[in-house]
Amino acid sequence: MKQVIKEFPPGPDPSIKRKFKSPEPLTISSLIEKRSKKLGIYNTLENLRDYGYCIMDNVFDSQVTSTIREKILQLSHESESDLKGLSAALLLGRDPIFEKIVTNKKLLTTVEFAVGKGALLSQLLGGIRPKGGGNFNIHIDSAWTPSPLPEYPLMITACLACEDFTLAAGPTKVIPSSHKFLRQPYPNEIKKVIYNVKPGLTGIGSIIFRDEEKLITDVKNNGGDIWEFYKGKIYPFKGELEMWYQNHKSFMLDIKLIFLTAWVILVPTSNLYEKWFKDLPKRNF
Repeated sequence: MKQVIKEFPPGPDPSIKRKFKSPEPLTISSLIEKRSKKLGIYNTLENLRDYGYCIMDNVFDSQVTSTIREKILQLSHESESDLKGLSAALLLGRDPIFEKIVTNKKLLTTVEFAVGKGALLSQLLGGIRPKGGGNFNIHIDSAWTPSPLPEYPLMITACLACEDFTLAAGPTKVIPSSHKFLRQPYPNEIKKVIYNVKPGLTGIGSIIFRDEEKLITDVKNNGGDIWEFYKGKIYPFKGELEMWYQNHKSFMLDIKLIFLTAWVILVPTSNLYEKWFKDLPKRNF
């Protein structure tokens, strides 16, 4: 018998009463609490909620970790890209050992707590840091999302250390509780500003930096350092824009920003915001 779908995607059946209500952001539900206590990671989830990161010890035994490391090294040399020997991408399906990672109950419970039960796997990537490879600047992974970020976390990154996080091997640094800022980090002089803007539909930064992807592509094509460009140009100016918004925020300003967001989609070359906001910081790049 053929099933006729009258609506796509299918909408909710009005005859079915909703039995489950989504918890508040980073709230440990009763189901997650029961499961996490059984797995011995309840305190770990509390740390993730309060500080934006957590550390799990001995998720895999040394033999499994060693096998994962060897497979990443092997697959990295099979790459045809410029990252040959430095990265192994799309690992799921390339060796059964990687299925152990994505089916680990502790990791799955942590993911469900952070971003919900319907979370999707974006990428399973193995990275190799060479000697003298330099440092990554402090950043958030959802860099493509305009600030302020939504209250509900959009993504979570899990790092499996196949070697110790030492100064010699390369540590991972975090800023505790910085996830509550709902934004990318700014330089030190701008970090002092208390970021108190509630998440909304849009922002002045997303209007002015509608060409951000092109800016980054140009820097990359010209052989420039993308993160240096972010640190020296984009982040400081976005910080100025956010401070400007805090000093001028009002219901009418939000209405104007919503209109401008739609307007620049229709007329990408428009600089109408410059006429409306005379004292807005000027972008010189």
